[in-house]
Amino acid sequence: MRRPDEGGSSCSTSLNLLANNFHVTYDDRAVILHYLINIKLEGSKKSDKNAEISKSELLSIKNKLFKANPDEFPPSSIAYDGESNLFSSVQLPVSKFSVELHRRKYTVSIEFKKNLELTHLWGHPIPEELLHGLNIIIKEDSLRQRIKYGQGLYSRSKDCAFNIGRGITALQGTRQAFASTLNGLVLRVDSSAMPFHKPGPVLQFLEENLRLSFKENTQLSKQQRIAVENALRDLQVTVTHRKTSEKFTIIGLTRLNTVDITFSDDGSGKEVNLVEYYRNRYKIEFKFKKLPCLDLSTKSRMNYVPIELCELAEGQRYPRDGLRKEEEKRMRDMALTAPAKRQEMILKMVSASDGPCRESSLEVESADQQAAEGPKLENWAILDFSAAPACPKQQQRLQIPAFVQSLVRRCRDLGIQICESPAFVNASAMAALSNYRWLAEELSKAKQSPDGRAVQLLICAMSDRHPGYKSLKLICETELGVVTQCCLSFHANNAGKRDRDRYLANLALKINAKIGGTNVELFDPLPRIGGSRFMLIGADVNHPPCWNTASPSIAAVVATLDHPSPTPTLPGCAASRTASSRSCASARCAASLRPSTLGSIKPGRRRSSTSATASGQPIRHGAEQRGQRPRIRGRKRRVLADDHRRGGAKAAPHPALPEGRRGVDEERECAPGTVVDTGIVDPLAFDFYLCSHYGSRGTSKPTHYHVLRDDHGFTSDELQRLVYNLCFTFARCTKPVSLVPPVYYADLVAYRARMYFEGMSDLQSPTASTASASASASSTSASASLDHFVLPKIHEKVDGILRCAGSIEEAGKSTAVDFL
Repeated sequence: MRRPDEGGSSCSTSLNLLANNFHVTYDDRAVILHYLINIKLEGSKKSDKNAEISKSELLSIKNKLFKANPDEFPPSSIAYDGESNLFSSVQLPVSKFSVELHRRKYTVSIEFKKNLELTHLWGHPIPEELLHGLNIIIKEDSLRQRIKYGQGLYSRSKDCAFNIGRGITALQGTRQAFASTLNGLVLRVDSSAMPFHKPGPVLQFLEENLRLSFKENTQLSKQQRIAVENALRDLQVTVTHRKTSEKFTIIGLTRLNTVDITFSDDGSGKEVNLVEYYRNRYKIEFKFKKLPCLDLSTKSRMNYVPIELCELAEGQRYPRDGLRKEEEKRMRDMALTAPAKRQEMILKMVSASDGPCRESSLEVESADQQAAEGPKLENWAILDFSAAPACPKQQQRLQIPAFVQSLVRRCRDLGIQICESPAFVNASAMAALSNYRWLAEELSKAKQSPDGRAVQLLICAMSDRHPGYKSLKLICETELGVVTQCCLSFHANNAGKRDRDRYLANLALKINAKIGGTNVELFDPLPRIGGSRFMLIGADVNHPPCWNTASPSIAAVVATLDHPSPTPTLPGCAASRTASSRSCASARCAASLRPSTLGSIKPGRRRSSTSATASGQPIRHGAEQRGQRPRIRGRKRRVLADDHRRGGAKAAPHPALPEGRRGVDEERECAPGTVVDTGIVDPLAFDFYLCSHYGSRGTSKPTHYHVLRDDHGFTSDELQRLVYNLCFTFARCTKPVSLVPPVYYADLVAYRARMYFEGMSDLQSPTASTASASASASSTSASASLDHFVLPKIHEKVDGILRCAGSIEEAGKSTAVDFL
């Protein structure tokens, strides 16, 4: 929708801000030629599942076609979006071609679609197709010298690589995109940092990552085999014994060691020893014959390759969840830079030889609070998994007496009523988190105190983050009916430190919210809707990684049920849905806002005495992606706004650097409440940037809000004040958060639903020795049933306590999610 006025009024302070927008100069007589490319498997039908082609295969087929015909397809003049679009500065042949890849033949057809004239960049709105083409072109240009992951492009230069230990390297890069503003076409460039596996020999990576030592007669123990498989599974490698750039995916280790492996020769039919085969075929003598081979098999052929012949391919992201505390700190120190330094980094990357603007003519113009209310926590307990850490030399045990004393003091400082000592403290071990039955037994013992009373809250202390956390939540919330709060012993033991006090404050607020308390009340009523009956609705979609075809996309919707309270307690209710594809989940998330869905949502603890709401304000996350807004407008009714989350995978956040000194701290950070709705906003839409949080580290990144439709007649000031005030109501934080809480809660609900899914999937997962064909069949079966996946029903003892409940509409059953 269009902006209803000329923007919000000036408040007490006016600031000059530096935005990471670079004006673009171009030849307006130039034309981009848009072509469609269609790739199909020869002889296949649309209904044939084997005819589906992955994005990596599409790229390989396109590259092979272009390499075979360099005169007709000059690579430097063509950009490919990875799906069906080609953007070129030269004319391409409109014809059909045959390409063979991995013993399969494909038909590639190219047809002309239209001319995209750069003269349209002068007008408003700029055609979406033209902006998309420009973004693809600039990314394709950068890809020739950079590594692409997600929306980021990371430099291969050694000057931009930082070793953070255990075979992990952090690379600096950029995120960039063209955008239309009131000031004309700009290129928005932001800095980014990402941990990657260090490319090189696999054995060298294992020595650094697992601290293994390999000698000529080294054999792996059972525990070492499991650790090696977990460290290498799903990584891609190249081989050194053949001249090929092909990448192979590791699915595991062979059951036998290299020296014991034999296979049947296709020509003679005789059994051939693997070591003898490599000696005769490639003249290679192996040093580590007693190590297993890497299993690089595919659906069509078996492929065992000795570890010493394999090297990790570049550009493979290391999961942040796998980083240790000291590694995470190094990443934060590298990524969270002060505004002045971030500005310097961005300018340096723009002007670099491998930067995003290398072939574009670009110029740069130059914590304390008190909980509002809550019941008394009388019967609580501690289950200490850190009593037996997995790595005693590196991990801390919880110092229970000091922790209890500090937590009780912090709770009482915040006005939370809590019994001075826990009902009991049970010692367990981190190893229990890896064994579902053992974990269930430990939690069952801890669900009630020695006098037979059920515990109101069970605090679970861990020495490190562990995948068993999702199983713990699954057992407590669906089988035992126990409300839990987990904490890390490392943070809880930091006695006398400011960070520890902040950690305990957040822990206390989460505890208060879980037992039914209210953490925040706003002094002033919300603009326009304050005092009336209203419902705030938030929606989000949680997608699995692109390589995970066995997990669904999960859409979540949350809503308030305690209107007309001066401060809405979010969420009062929630719904979550699964879908087998990203587009399907996004569509269903939008459809979930219809009245019939809201009517079926199961209410949580708080329920208003009024029977109906006068107005509903849904807020959706991530709808700024290309082509999403028109579809959402067509499906939603009474939509208030969509937001672009700061720092998320779907978002392209834009840092704001204060130019002067007023309204900023000593690091030149923007003050909370800073709003920008002129200059860099969309000239034909109602959008604004809001920096609602305190930028304690790095550079503040505002959230970009877009109003899709407004049936309530908000002015710019009223809407901006409403969103900013809501950012103070988040139950887990003592300060305003960066993202409007309805969407924040929806994200947490979807994430918890994914944890339930993964916890249940872990119980049914195949063993590491399962053949690749069986694993493939299992994955296909799982994908086929994703739309009908049923989350477990919440335990009745927890159902009335937890702050939200949800339903899977396909199955018609309900479940609850403790997201706090």
